[in-house]
Amino acid sequence: FVEKNPFAMVPCIDDDGFVLYESRAICRYLATKYAKADAPLIPRDAIPNALFEEAASVEQNSFEPLAAVIAFEKVVSPVLGGQTNETVLADQIAKLDA
Repeated sequence: FVEKNPFAMVPCIDDDGFVLYESRAICRYLATKYAKADAPLIPRDAIPNALFEEAASVEQNSFEPLAAVIAFEKVVSPVLGGQTNETVLADQIAKLDA
């Protein structure tokens, strides 16, 4: 798998020999590749595109880091045999609610 993704992680796609990893890059690639002229999946006009990019940036930089910790504490840690750290969980949820 390392030959397709140097970080040896998912997601990763191979689209007829074009290999791409990182979920946001994959989503943008697919949205561009399969966009229809009359119905683009990512806005082309300046203002709608700017609002799309703003939302994508907020998701990546403000939401995802907190949500990742919450998911780890609620899902991954128990699956790996650990326990949810309720203090960490409550802290992340409070930050997300702020």
